[in-house]
Amino acid sequence: MVYKTTKGMRIMYNAMTLYQTLKVSKQSNKQLYELVFWTTS
Repeated sequence: MVYKTTKGMRIMYNAMTLYQTLKVSKQSNKQLYELVFWTTS
């Protein structure tokens, strides 16, 4: 249970960090879609 919670928080944190990185570097929608697909798969 603790592991799942930690993993979920880590995934959420990584997703937020990567989203901000993409937002700042103005990546394409294709790369954003691939990022979302990777984080949700």
